[in-house]
Amino acid sequence: MFDESYPVRYSNRIKPYGAEYTLHILTFRCRFNRQYIIHVEQYDHYVFGVKFHLKAHKDSARKYNLLSGLNDPFRVLSTVVRAMKYFSEKFPLASFAFFGAELEGESVDNTKRFRVYRPVMENFFLYDDFEHRLLLQESFYLMLNIQHRDQNPDLFPYIVTTFKALIGKPEE
Repeated sequence: MFDESYPVRYSNRIKPYGAEYTLHILTFRCRFNRQYIIHVEQYDHYVFGVKFHLKAHKDSARKYNLLSGLNDPFRVLSTVVRAMKYFSEKFPLASFAFFGAELEGESVDNTKRFRVYRPVMENFFLYDDFEHRLLLQESFYLMLNIQHRDQNPDLFPYIVTTFKALIGKPEE
């Protein structure tokens, strides 16, 4: 099911004005010749936030919440995983974080996307290398690099603080 992915092209690396991260932009085309954009935000301590959307949705404020309607989720997710593997190889201490964005009318708590992403990540990013941490209330998924976590005990609190600030929620 996840054996096939699309070829990914590294497009650009920018430092958005006023942002605390460097943005890596990757693109790929699906079998329907529609282009997807993958945003990989690189934060301090080799923490990477991963987002993707259909290029046709780029101007929408809800671009990460919209479905493509192309019925190609497995190859698309496999392609995003392939991009994450690229960063994992390039940065051996990389940790990954992302939200399972809610669909229209869906609660942010344990979203449908989050429930789909979870087994995919557990399958492709082994527990030997990554500690999988979940915050169900926000549909937040964190793959904490175990080697880096062992070297830097402040890594997990840094990630939670950083990403909670992004969604405007105080630390718990």
